[in-house]
Amino acid sequence: MSERTHINIGTSQLGYRKLGHGPDIVFIHGWPLHLETWRNVAAHPPNFTCHLIDLPGSGASITPPSTKVSLSGHIDSVVDAVQVLGLDSFALAGHDSGGK
Repeated sequence: MSERTHINIGTSQLGYRKLGHGPDIVFIHGWPLHLETWRNVAAHPPNFTCHLIDLPGSGASITPPSTKVSLSGHIDSVVDAVQVLGLDSFALAGHDSGGK
């Protein structure tokens, strides 16, 4: 698996891994997990580029106390990360561990 790096979105530096080649898929983990949630799915990407991102406050992200860690804050962070990565067209895969 590729080395973890960071995506600087201004309010936080998100942990990040990129694997494979081809059309883009962005993988977002649930709370309180991290990008390694997707390690087995993205380990052998057939003809896709897999973008695994840590949300603020999780995994290897560097998150200052002023960063909004909430559902709406996470949405904003993913939008910012996609823009920094320059992705115009991609599939989005998400996961969470529960809810009502």
